Amino acid sequence: MINTELYTDFRFSKVNFNKFHYTDNRIGSSYHYFAYMEKGTAKIVSENKTILIKEGDLFHIPKNTSYQSYWNGNEEISFYSYGCNNLLSHDTRFLDLQIIECPKKLAISLTSIPTDVTDIRIKDVADFFTTVAMLLPYMKKKPLSNANDILIKAKKHLCSNPYCSNNELAKECKISLPYLYKLFQSLEQETPNTYRQKVLCDKAKDFLTTTDIPIEQISSMLSFSSSGYFRKIFKKHTGITPSEFRKSFYF
Repeated sequence: MINTELYTDFRFSKVNFNKFHYTDNRIGSSYHYFAYMEKGTAKIVSENKTILIKEGDLFHIPKNTSYQSYWNGNEEISFYSYGCNNLLSHDTRFLDLQIIECPKKLAISLTSIPTDVTDIRIKDVADFFTTVAMLLPYMKKKPLSNANDILIKAKKHLCSNPYCSNNELAKECKISLPYLYKLFQSLEQETPNTYRQKVLCDKAKDFLTTTDIPIEQISSMLSFSSSGYFRKIFKKHTGITPSEFRKSFYF
């Protein structure tokens, strides 16, 4: 049964290279990948760690991971690769780039799932998730403190540079743009843009409470597209309008 809808969410394949291959995926992995190294060796270098893979290793590349990979083999390099767009587990956002230290039989069992990407069946997906569920207890989680440290750095940079683009912010934090969004969403339940708005509202509060600068001028100074949009954003994050905020301080 060919299921083209499943194709966009899953990518099951057997990959073959000759002797050496280099992959530049610094834009970030588009799937969560589980892979079994059949022949050859590999080195995967991410922003925070490097793993060395040998024949018989099962390894995991989390979604949105920015990495470069180097593949080597005497003649042929081959590995089974199983990618999925989403893992239905609260903890998976912290799963790290890693070699999975699990029983050999379990590692090999993943390769029994067909890798014909033009024919991904419901049964194949079910078998994949069943195997992943058995692998999760063996997998190491990325330390939460690391994610928090990156978030703190991102927020600090936004406070000092609220007009920097999200691409510039991701580059400053040495993470991919998708991971930047994921970090804010998972730990703050908001986007970088929402946090940026809060920073600008805090700056507006300083003007409103320490100067008599007109609200329209404050809006322009903070680079809002219009005073109406400034009022809307300010009320969204404070619950009151700029005028009401200023009056509350008896200016």
